[in-house]
Amino acid sequence: MSDNVRTVAEIYEAFGKGDVGSILERLDDDIVWDAGIRDTGLPYLRERHGKAEVAGFFADLAANLELTRFEPEALCDGGSIVAVPVLHAGRIIGGGEVPPIQEVHIWRFGPHGKVTSFAHILDLAVHEHAAAQRPVTPQA
Repeated sequence: MSDNVRTVAEIYEAFGKGDVGSILERLDDDIVWDAGIRDTGLPYLRERHGKAEVAGFFADLAANLELTRFEPEALCDGGSIVAVPVLHAGRIIGGGEVPPIQEVHIWRFGPHGKVTSFAHILDLAVHEHAAAQRPVTPQA
């Protein structure tokens, strides 16, 4: 297993434990997160720069999405790029369900072994649709 693949595996392990600090240790100080992502109106799906903003991603994710399934399926080694297909599902807090969908995570590394950029590649409309759903309140 390459060092970069090992780092990504450690990041997913830390994510599973809710250990954001451990994730941040593996990121470059100037990391770019989800560069160029279109505006979804969802706080966890937006472009971020630097570790402090990436820490905000994890806070926004926890406050807005309850993951019921999160399964990295393979760690694909491309040298300075690691691609990971992920199956995920969940529920938007106060909204609707995110059905099981596939996404790909793209991790890019600098020469110093730290993650310099990360991108979610997924159908953003699935999350937007779930966020637009509101539970039906019974009428008295």
